[in-house]
Amino acid sequence: MVTDSFTNLVTILKQNSLEALRAESNFEQLILQENNDLKKLNFRDRIACIFLVGSGLQINFKLYYWLDDVVFLLQRFHRDLSRSSLEYKARDFAKEVTNITVGRLKSLLKEGGLNLGQSLPVTIDGFNQIFSLKNLPNKLQTSWDILGPEIDFCCLCEVFCPNERVEKIIKNLDPQTIANNIDLF
Repeated sequence: MVTDSFTNLVTILKQNSLEALRAESNFEQLILQENNDLKKLNFRDRIACIFLVGSGLQINFKLYYWLDDVVFLLQRFHRDLSRSSLEYKARDFAKEVTNITVGRLKSLLKEGGLNLGQSLPVTIDGFNQIFSLKNLPNKLQTSWDILGPEIDFCCLCEVFCPNERVEKIIKNLDPQTIANNIDLF
């Protein structure tokens, strides 16, 4: 079953997203909370998207966030910047978080024999219908929240894999490998 094959991949993405948000925000109080009810996703006003594609696999990773939450985080370090400058930095922050999250997974998949192309991250207004894999077989969608005092993020992962060889590689991923072998900074 597709969902079983992708358990380790999703675990790695969850770990990566939490670590990337903690590192980029310097906010250790962030926690991960499961949220697999896709019908009750609480979307935010902004979204950062990035994609991994190739070898019979497509992974869409989306970070939904409130612009004001990220501006709040950034104000701690950039008190002298204007609101418009902070908003610009907030977009860069979100793109960097998605880039780190997916880039670390790409490195691990490459070690397993999958060479994937990675898109540049983009930020847009937050609506899930954008860049969504709809009505495809062999697809998994899952989500989780990353929460902290006065801030929250929602992560959405979509995986499409019609290739059994690739699915076996993904199933054999070890979430501890990424924790032990790749340093964030």
